[in-house]
Amino acid sequence: MSLHREPVIRVKLSGDGKSLLVLACNPHNQAVEQIRLRRPGTQAEYAIELVGCFPVIQRFAVAPEVTHRETPSLNSTSLIGP
Repeated sequence: MSLHREPVIRVKLSGDGKSLLVLACNPHNQAVEQIRLRRPGTQAEYAIELVGCFPVIQRFAVAPEVTHRETPSLNSTSLIGP
C-alpha cells in the first residue's frame, strides 16, 4: 500500500459546532472511492464518494454532544418534616 495515493481530506467544524465541512480529493483516483469519516470520541460516521480526481466539498449536520451532568443533590429542607 502506498500512502502517496491516499486521498487528501480536510475537515473543519463550524464555530457553533452544528456542521462539519469536508473537502476531499484524490488526484490519483481513476474510479469511485468510498470515504468514511468519524470524529474522535464519537460514534457517528459521515460518508462521501470520490469520483475520479474531482474534489468534493460537502457539509454535514452534526448532532450536539451530550454532556453528562451531575445529578442534582436533594434539597436539605425537603427532608425535614413538619
